[in-house]
Amino acid sequence: MTEPDLTRQDENVPATDYLDDLVKERQAFGNKPEIFGLVLTTVLVWLLFTLNG
Repeated sequence: MTEPDLTRQDENVPATDYLDDLVKERQAFGNKPEIFGLVLTTVLVWLLFTLNG
């Protein structure tokens, strides 16, 4: 990635490049962030109810 690529706005990016970036981002993590967030939220809610009686 070159320096001019870092400052391009979404409007200036060709649709194929934009869609390729979205696919790469999706493939990098999959559903792991959503699952981690759900587990963390469940643990925090359980802790709140456990510690508050």
